[in-house]
Amino acid sequence: MKWVATTNMLVIGGDKVLVLKRGENEKDFPGWYMLPGGKQESDETVIQAAIRETFEETGILVNNPKLKIVATHNHDYRNKVYVVYIFSAT
Repeated sequence: MKWVATTNMLVIGGDKVLVLKRGENEKDFPGWYMLPGGKQESDETVIQAAIRETFEETGILVNNPKLKIVATHNHDYRNKVYVVYIFSAT
């Protein structure tokens, strides 16, 4: 199994959270609502990846995100295990 590091960012504003709706024609998870995030690049830390992906997907630059949970998401059919680092920021 190949291990792939990914991130998600829970952006909180008052009593609201930011989610993105994936396009209906996306290969993976079409039409799903998800947190901003993506894969870690080889030259960055997971926190840098979370900040970069959030900015790329939303235009929001988060400061001082806090790590909330690390989880795995097994994709046996792809021979991959995704290690997901989930951060939060206000």
